[in-house]
Amino acid sequence: MNRIFFINMGVLCLCLIAGIKECPVYAQEDAKSPPSQKGLHFGVPEDWPIEKRGGVLAPVPMEEYVMTRFKNTASQFETIKSELTGLIQGIRADLEDFKNSSRQRLETLQQELEFIKNNNRRTDSVPAPSTDSDQIKSLEHRIEAFHKDLTQKVESLRLSFEEMDQKKIRNLQFNLDVLDEKIKLLSEELENIK
Repeated sequence: MNRIFFINMGVLCLCLIAGIKECPVYAQEDAKSPPSQKGLHFGVPEDWPIEKRGGVLAPVPMEEYVMTRFKNTASQFETIKSELTGLIQGIRADLEDFKNSSRQRLETLQQELEFIKNNNRRTDSVPAPSTDSDQIKSLEHRIEAFHKDLTQKVESLRLSFEEMDQKKIRNLQFNLDVLDEKIKLLSEELENIK
């Protein structure tokens, strides 16, 4: 009877020990431990690659690790640069399209104005019919609408460029801060390794 009691207590203790290992507190400690592979623990940061070279399992050399980190940061900068270049090209394309459509609208309005002027010159001796004044008012209205569209588009483009500049500056500042932090961490890690 005592034997069964001690066996049950032993099984209970083993279950408790296994349950404690699954506890979130211990899980966090395990996450903070240095990288390990096949039972070996290395005193390097978690993102430091561990490779087998020449039959020996060890962290990659410091120079290679630093170069990898800088290449990753450089690729992030290139991604931001390409996004901003795409935004600038999109805005330039919109501006060019608007410029072409505005030019066509302006030419159409100028042709209509010339037509009305020529029509008025021919009929100077005859009193102008009301259709000419209606055409002139219609043309004036379209010119005002064109001016309004042009003003809105210029304002929209100005705001787009300002927003893009602010976004570019924020992203650049953020990435410079991240790079600065990475450099500080690398220098601390290098000091710890030495």
